[in-house]
Amino acid sequence: MKSRLTLAQFLKGKTKHVTDSWKKNISEMGGSTFDLMTVGQFDEEARSFVTEFVKAISSENYEDLTRPEYEKLLKMLREISANRAELGFSPTETASFVLTFKKTLNEYLEQQFKEPKKLAAQVMIVGGLIDKLAMYTFESFAATREKIIKEQAAALEFTNPMIMVWENLIAFPLQGILDTFRMTKLTTEMLNAIRRHDARVVLIDLTAIPAMDTATANRLIQAIEAARLMGSEAIITGISPEVASIIVKLGIELKAYTLRELREGIKHAFRILKLKVTEE
Repeated sequence: MKSRLTLAQFLKGKTKHVTDSWKKNISEMGGSTFDLMTVGQFDEEARSFVTEFVKAISSENYEDLTRPEYEKLLKMLREISANRAELGFSPTETASFVLTFKKTLNEYLEQQFKEPKKLAAQVMIVGGLIDKLAMYTFESFAATREKIIKEQAAALEFTNPMIMVWENLIAFPLQGILDTFRMTKLTTEMLNAIRRHDARVVLIDLTAIPAMDTATANRLIQAIEAARLMGSEAIITGISPEVASIIVKLGIELKAYTLRELREGIKHAFRILKLKVTEE
């Protein structure tokens, strides 16, 4: 191969060979790449990456990733990073997707440059570029994973889990931030659950709710009243001193049994339902 060819020219048309070599290097490295994604998925990603990589380096710009020629390649790396974050890849495995490409390229550089000095210079130039792409991939992965974690936390925060404790007894162990929006949602879910499960007792546990404003406390009282109108008695457990103070300030009677702990609430609910649990 003539040494005057650029790396892009040398790699053009060799996408399959490069992809196969890259896949082999990743397999030899170990890890869970092919446990978390199929070989077909990897091949598609790798082929697309090689194609865009060749286009990007055709200008022989190996330094500035902010140039237009790298736009599509960086966009692809963001998509690959996001996909791997969702699939459960570790940060190291995601960065290694690009870093193992360096070894693959070095194999081709050795074929193109026979003189040790020229080979060393090219390996350093290309290696620097791959390191930058790997760092970009890592940062994109970290940003996506952080976003996923925040979304999961937000979903949990606005979830009102219902537990069917016993026949005619349902419980809502709440946690996170309880605002008027979530309280309205809880009221709807609770009333639907009362009708669906023919619940005679509803237990609402506030142990993991550190505080709430007056509007939210008022909505809680309204929810309890709505449950009572549907023929279900309410038991509230785990009220914090701050929440208790707000309810008192409202000056509205809380028509519900209040107990300190969830287990005490369940025992009281059993008494209302005339149930008895004994040890064998």
